[in-house]
Amino acid sequence: TLGTQRASLEAAAAARAASAERLPVRLVRGRTSALAASGLQSLLQDYATASRVSVTRLDVASVDDSAGATTVAIPATVTAVSDVYGLAEFLARVEHGNRLLEVTELSVSPNSALRGDLLQLSVSLRAPYILEP
Repeated sequence: TLGTQRASLEAAAAARAASAERLPVRLVRGRTSALAASGLQSLLQDYATASRVSVTRLDVASVDDSAGATTVAIPATVTAVSDVYGLAEFLARVEHGNRLLEVTELSVSPNSALRGDLLQLSVSLRAPYILEP
């Protein structure tokens, strides 16, 4: 049955993908979950660079492709140092950026070892993703 309806199924999938691209906030995408995780890592690094946040550690977990539909999000943790303005800008980019990101944990503390009233930031988040055909 699937073989006989292949053309209509492919057209329906293409229509859904096109409608998803028109949304202001999109999911992280990749041909494999590892590529989607790599895209998330690049996105977070770009947000940090644009916000003048110095990333000290960026961990993005790879998700097993064989897990199928049970795994719907890629977890990531960013540890960084910044002033309060950079921190606020980074969090605004995470919240209002063009990719859907869910913050699951946020920790901000003063870093007395550094001069200039810098803050230590640790944010854990999840990024829902879809696999591209």
